[in-house]
Amino acid sequence: WTFSGIKTESQIAYKIIRIYDGHVLSDPDSEAILSTLMKQGHTKPNAQNFIEDVDSVINQQQTCNDLIDTAFNQALEDFYIDNENRCNIQEKSARAFAERKQHELESRLERFRQAGKKQIIPATEGQLRKVKRELEVQLKNIQEKRDDLTCEPKQLAAGVLFVEEKIG
Repeated sequence: WTFSGIKTESQIAYKIIRIYDGHVLSDPDSEAILSTLMKQGHTKPNAQNFIEDVDSVINQQQTCNDLIDTAFNQALEDFYIDNENRCNIQEKSARAFAERKQHELESRLERFRQAGKKQIIPATEGQLRKVKRELEVQLKNIQEKRDDLTCEPKQLAAGVLFVEEKIG
């Protein structure tokens, strides 16, 4: 699945269930087995002829899908929280930077006024307006990333794996 907000995050979820006892393998074990099978495995001609209990396979497939859906929902909830935290941090940082810059420019303006340097005052006032506009744009962009989260769950593959011990 892919989540997009203040950042974009993609993840592949793996789930394997042993048909003979219904044991659900951990995510790391499922990933390791699938990775090994993708490198070293091969197709099995007429594989459907080797499935003894098709209903059990279909039920286990649905269990895998349900577990992956649950993992997706948890990942989505975690992403929402993380995105909100990141947005808050970016907003706080943008405001702090703008406040420092505004204070610096306002101090400069005060010094120019006291020194009678009227020619440079309009340029400095323009810089101050620019800092305020840039902050507004940054805050708008952050708010869009906060409000416009997207998520795309995609099933890449599903199937039956035959794992056989190779002797010799």
